[in-house]
Amino acid sequence: MKGQRKQYNGFGCSEKICLAIAAAVFIYTCFRAALISISHDEALTFLIHSRGSFKDILGHTLWFSSNNHLINTFLIKLCVGLFGNSEFVIRMPALLGHALYLSGMLMILKLFMNGVPLLLSYGLAVTNPFLVDFFSCGRGYSLAVGFMIMGVYYIFRGIVYPEEYRAKDDVIAVLMFTLSVLSHLAYLNVYLSFVGVLLIQRMYAPKKFGIAVASVAVSAIILRSIYNTGVIQRISMSLFEWGGIRGFWTDTVSSLLNHVLYGQPYSGSRLICWSSRLIFAFYVISLAVVVYAILKRKLKQPEYGLLVWVTCLLFFIAVGMRMEFAFFKIKYAIGRAALYIIPIYVIMISLLLKTAVFIARKWARRMVLGALYVLIFVVLVHNAVCFNITHFYTWGFDAHTKEAMNIIRAASTDKIHSLRKVTIGINWIFEPATNYYIFKDNLYWINWTTRNGPDGEYDYYYFCDGDKDIVNKHNLKIIRHFEIFESYVALPNKNILLQK
Repeated sequence: MKGQRKQYNGFGCSEKICLAIAAAVFIYTCFRAALISISHDEALTFLIHSRGSFKDILGHTLWFSSNNHLINTFLIKLCVGLFGNSEFVIRMPALLGHALYLSGMLMILKLFMNGVPLLLSYGLAVTNPFLVDFFSCGRGYSLAVGFMIMGVYYIFRGIVYPEEYRAKDDVIAVLMFTLSVLSHLAYLNVYLSFVGVLLIQRMYAPKKFGIAVASVAVSAIILRSIYNTGVIQRISMSLFEWGGIRGFWTDTVSSLLNHVLYGQPYSGSRLICWSSRLIFAFYVISLAVVVYAILKRKLKQPEYGLLVWVTCLLFFIAVGMRMEFAFFKIKYAIGRAALYIIPIYVIMISLLLKTAVFIARKWARRMVLGALYVLIFVVLVHNAVCFNITHFYTWGFDAHTKEAMNIIRAASTDKIHSLRKVTIGINWIFEPATNYYIFKDNLYWINWTTRNGPDGEYDYYYFCDGDKDIVNKHNLKIIRHFEIFESYVALPNKNILLQK
């Protein structure tokens, strides 16, 4: 054990390269935070919740309560108050979550691996395109994942170095998972799964079990006092009823794969199907390794102990979703609501990569490691292809909203002193983001947009490909076509204001 500690706790070449990767990815997310147009849900969070009172934020009393992710909203309010209103400032809390994730994941992986396996595993963990999207997006997901990973680290540390167990490690781990739930309520599922695994893990050591129970009890009281009955009733419609009804594998895993593939040309139902089978196969292999470790009494080896913990956590998450749906009709988490599964699964793959070196037969060991290396390399190439500084995949339709509003702003500046405010007809999906820029840039001569749709008489139009029938209907002239989401900025051939 001491030899392992000396081997993995140093900072050799692979660790330094990981730091360079972390720095590069963090700089990338900072650029994205500064450059990408505000998205639909970010705008709702800022316009409705972060401008509300602390009482309104804590009580979820404002409109669109599902966009109020408590810690994120509080921090946005604080950052905007200190640094002013901009896309980058609104996303600063997400960048904090990213820093937590990058450091926490490196500390976790360094506990049991180094060298090339560490590089590949860390690259896999920090470049997932769907996950990276939320590290530069002003929602609560980034902080939730960051806190969760830090909590996992403190549990893993006690497994790898049991002789250095500190009571405060369990307290900190529970605190981190509690903060994760306060960052986004969807993480209640992984919190409950974590509590179950932690209590089972500690139940054979009375002192440790008592500390764990006390920590969980305090955490539960805090969460219950914040998410009281009134709050749950206000957010239940928008939060708990959004999801799937077919099952964990069909809804949760498939939706995650669909988003991870990021709309690439090679993505499709067939690839999602085969990828889900591969994911299931790796989980079955993980279960088999766990059973082997139990039968051979190898659980004192850190790698096997960690694999048991992660495998149980994933199992509890899946079973927990099934029970929630069966007893409370809470739908299966889909897409971003199940984002936490990605880093947990990556840790499981990393542990399988580590345990593969223990395969006795040399030819079998080389074959397994070779297959894993090739698979990880393919995934890393896909991740690199998905990198962009133009949009978030979930809200790709807002990729050009900032540019569209700049065009309308420049075209309408001569109407500043007009007796009538300028109007913009939009597809409803652009409503929060367009209003954000009207507010941010103080475009007081432009009316706030509504969700009434673009089919009407307006001074300017911002619409999607599905709305193109209004071009002929209202005799519009398209002045800009954006290709990422096939959206358009247009105005009447005879501008209404000029007629006035």
